[in-house]
Amino acid sequence: GKTDNKDQFIPAWKGRIMIDDAEVDESKLSALSNNKSYVVPDLNEQDAFMGGPHPRASSWWYFHPHAIEKEEVSAGSNRTVTTYHFIGAGYRGRKFYFHQDPKKSIQEYRSVLKWGLLNFFPIQCLEKGKSITFNILFSNIPEQLLHLLLFALEPGRRIRHKMGYGKAYGYGSVEFSIKEVLFQRKGFDENSDIVDLNGLRSEFRKELTTINREEKKGIACFLYKPSLDNLSSILWYEEPLVQTFSYPCPGNGGFNVNLPEEERTTYNRTLRRAIANTLSKHHFDAETKGTISISQSTGKTISSELKEIKPALHFEVYQENSLLGKEIKEKRKFNY
Repeated sequence: GKTDNKDQFIPAWKGRIMIDDAEVDESKLSALSNNKSYVVPDLNEQDAFMGGPHPRASSWWYFHPHAIEKEEVSAGSNRTVTTYHFIGAGYRGRKFYFHQDPKKSIQEYRSVLKWGLLNFFPIQCLEKGKSITFNILFSNIPEQLLHLLLFALEPGRRIRHKMGYGKAYGYGSVEFSIKEVLFQRKGFDENSDIVDLNGLRSEFRKELTTINREEKKGIACFLYKPSLDNLSSILWYEEPLVQTFSYPCPGNGGFNVNLPEEERTTYNRTLRRAIANTLSKHHFDAETKGTISISQSTGKTISSELKEIKPALHFEVYQENSLLGKEIKEKRKFNY
């Protein structure tokens, strides 16, 4: 923070957290050769099924609605096809994925014919139930923030982390279990203390009871209960993994990927009519060209109008219309 003197600044606390490599014993990995048990789907060898790591602004799935761009694309024989691009502003990247059984998830994609021809590529992964050990080193970290780090590793009874490749299909469900915390204090008589983990976890439990009160204590000062509930609803892990979560199919009603010309024409006609009806009061009718800026609320209204033909346009609209939404949110409240 700044002081009264414009040329003076309060120095930041300089500390470090270093994570050692988590080395995996080959004997704990699944066999890669001729592996039919662990696979991931892809549209083909070149194009990534779930999209690349850098989402573009022309998808509201990742961004806040900002503008709609109209474009006339040549379709040959002196014909043009009108297409609309949904331009976003501000990242809306989703980095959290539901836990599910990978085999059930992959079977779901195999059975849905609307996906068309999919290729299933074998992957190598850590077998379920296997564990590895690694170290996290910290230096000059305030004790309260160290406690926050420990809480982030063990955030609740049912919350499990997701790491690695294939998270969308159920892979990468990980439970962190802290084995030992060694706290070394610096001074003339440097000594190390082994932290009482059970006592610390009990302390966290007491502090979290104040999370909804004005006078928060300990790690509760850094936490927001509604966010923890939302996190818990997604990262809730409970055996058996019954529910399957899949993405909308490409084509009409889903991601608009490689549609045949006839389907693309029908899709764009429906899309154009919906946009013209929704934005008529904004003078963005079927004859308008170029780009028009819109508010987030208007963008959400358009997304709601289009949810039957393009449910994946807007993440919040997609979530709100999910059949699993209410069931999950009611059951999966945060509980440490």
